[in-house]
Amino acid sequence: ANLGIYIRDGAKTAVEEFNAEHDDIEITLEEFDTQGDPAQAPGQFDKYVADEKILGLVGPAFSGETDAVLDSLQAESLVMVSASATRVNLVDKATDVFHRVLPDDKAQAAGIIQYLEAKIKPKTIAIIHDQTPYGQGLAADQLATQMPDSIEIVLQDNFVKGTTDLSAVVGKIESASPDVVFFGGYYEDAGRFKKALADSGVDA
Repeated sequence: ANLGIYIRDGAKTAVEEFNAEHDDIEITLEEFDTQGDPAQAPGQFDKYVADEKILGLVGPAFSGETDAVLDSLQAESLVMVSASATRVNLVDKATDVFHRVLPDDKAQAAGIIQYLEAKIKPKTIAIIHDQTPYGQGLAADQLATQMPDSIEIVLQDNFVKGTTDLSAVVGKIESASPDVVFFGGYYEDAGRFKKALADSGVDA
């Protein structure tokens, strides 16, 4: 996934800059690809945990794959830092080894609501997600539960990540006629979803 590539390239740049400034120590970066899949994360863990030269991880990137290996990372005392795993309870599962460099879903949801109230001032909202740990975690578990009474949730729905025919959920949005549509998910699906809404004349 592009997100993982960007994180990897950023880590490469940081390592190169560090090594250029320090003659007494050299850091190397080994790559392991989970493809963002929770099912593949444990298999990759088995590969890097056996290497005693590996002292820490940049990643995993996604909440689902992070959750799949957190117990093992904690047991092995192998520290990690994620650039994008935002599920709220991840830090509770591995307090000694888990770190991230961005706000979690709870904080993001609070910021979204603050923006809605200050800038858009909608009376109604539809909240949609892609059934992924990230999308559901942000949209359903946090945003929907934090939404103030001043903004009525007129629809909560979801579709499977990668779905190309979005007519069913778009039809529900047309019927609900919200002022705002919020989508919790990844940008590949967000682009298709936005186009489907526009093609159907949804002007939220």
